[in-house]
Amino acid sequence: FQASSLLAEAGVVSGACVMILGEHGHTYGLLGVHSRERRDFSGQDIHFIQAVANIMAATLSRHRSEQELLESREQIQRQYAQLTAIYDTAPVGLCLFDTGLRLQNLNGRLAEQLGTPLESAVGHRLRELLPPVAEALESACRQVIAGGRPLTDQEVCWHPDIAPTVHDSVWLCSYYPIISSGGAVLGINTVIQDI
Repeated sequence: FQASSLLAEAGVVSGACVMILGEHGHTYGLLGVHSRERRDFSGQDIHFIQAVANIMAATLSRHRSEQELLESREQIQRQYAQLTAIYDTAPVGLCLFDTGLRLQNLNGRLAEQLGTPLESAVGHRLRELLPPVAEALESACRQVIAGGRPLTDQEVCWHPDIAPTVHDSVWLCSYYPIISSGGAVLGINTVIQDI
């Protein structure tokens, strides 16, 4: 054992160090045990010191994981706030369908175009909310689900006598698949512009 000047000044003449190792070989540092009496540290002593170092490593790893989780939550909250702002302020209708073609989300602009309160539209199919144009919209969504590719700039038209709550309209619709990391289509984000 060769003591540093600081340890030598404190009268340390014996010591043992083990590494504090985290997951994936990450080294947090060293744990040292020192003595002012000359001694040989046994294998059992080293195992005990290593056990303490392992507990320290687990505590540090957990703290790091908690920090990463907190940062992830904060990032998710920021992204959610951004998406909410986009949905709330977009000058076009926006909605999200699941693969069963039920509305999972829509913005106020689209609810206004549908003549339906925002809260009551979620969970319903378009054929329940606006039967005259549902087939065209749902057909496009089924095509996006099957192919996993966007379908853009599709015109949908109807007249007030077919849908009395809506004025004579032409919608320009674009459909975008939401794809999981495994490649499965999870839903369809739809942009509806009243032209």
